[in-house]
Amino acid sequence: MSTAKPNSVHIAIAAKGEADLSRCLEALSQEHSLNMTVAVHIAHDQDLDMSALLQSDSRIIIKTTRCPASTSILKLWGVALADASAQYVAVIDSSCPPSNDWLSTVAKNIAKAIPVFYGSVEPGWPLSCRHSIGYLIEYAQFKSPVECDSEFPGNNIVFKTSLLESRQALIDEGFFKTFMLWKLKQTHNTTPVYCQNMSVTYYKKFNFRYYIKRRKEHGRCFAGCRHKQDKQAPKWACILFTPCLFLLRTLRLYNWLKPKPQLFKAFLRFLPIIISSEIAWSYGEFLGYSFGEKDACQYLD
Repeated sequence: MSTAKPNSVHIAIAAKGEADLSRCLEALSQEHSLNMTVAVHIAHDQDLDMSALLQSDSRIIIKTTRCPASTSILKLWGVALADASAQYVAVIDSSCPPSNDWLSTVAKNIAKAIPVFYGSVEPGWPLSCRHSIGYLIEYAQFKSPVECDSEFPGNNIVFKTSLLESRQALIDEGFFKTFMLWKLKQTHNTTPVYCQNMSVTYYKKFNFRYYIKRRKEHGRCFAGCRHKQDKQAPKWACILFTPCLFLLRTLRLYNWLKPKPQLFKAFLRFLPIIISSEIAWSYGEFLGYSFGEKDACQYLD
C-alpha cells in the first residue's frame, strides 16, 4: 500500500443489489465538521440512485465503481478498499447505515492510534418482524452493550490501512474480515477494541428461501477458503465435526442472547428458522471442506 495520509479515513461501502445510499451519506455528511480528510469509495453491482450522491456533503471525496452483477460483497469491499491512501480504512455496507455520531467516534479513536476497532450493530426492524431474523442470526451478539469478544462485525470495523493485503489481492480475492483478524491475532497478538457511540443499523430484508441458500453458500465459501490460511485444524477433522456444527452454533447464539430478554424472546420466536439457517451453514461447510468453495463466495451479500 502507498504511504498513508495522516489524520484521514477511507470508508469502503459495499452496495450489493438494490442499494439505498441516502442514509449512509446523510449520516456522514451531518458530521463532517471534523478536522479529518474523509474519502468514500462505493463499489456496487447495480445502478445507483445518483441523487443521494449529488446531495451529499461536498467536503467528502466520493468515488463509485460499477462491478459485474455477480460480484460478491467480499469483492465489492475489496474493490472499495484497493485504492485506499488514508491512514485508516472503515468497512460498512449500504444496508447498515452508520449513526450520526459514528464518524466523530471514528476520528477520536484514530487520534488514539488504536490499530483495529469496531462498533455495535443495532436492529432496524422491530424484533417481532420477520425481517429481523437475519439480524438475530448474524449480528444480534453485536447489539449494544457488546459483550461478545470472540467475534467481530464485518460491516462496522475500522483499522489501519497498513493491515490490508496488497491492492491486487483485494481486487482478485476480496476482503475477508475473519481471515484478516485471524492473521492479525497470529502475527501481532492484536484483537479489535469495542467502541461505544459507533453503531450501524441493520435494515436488510428477509426472504426465507433466498436466505437459506445464501447461508449454505456462505458456509461453503468460509470452509473452502479457510485452509488457505495458516495454522488451521486438519481438513479431515473439520469434515467430521460438521454434523454437530449446527447444534453448537445454535447453542452459541442461545448463550449470547439469553442475558438480553428482548433478543432472547425473538430468538425463541424464530427458533425453527434459526436452526434451519444453521443446518444450511453447516452443510455448506461440509461441502466447502470436501469439494472446495467453487463459486459459493459470489452469492454473499
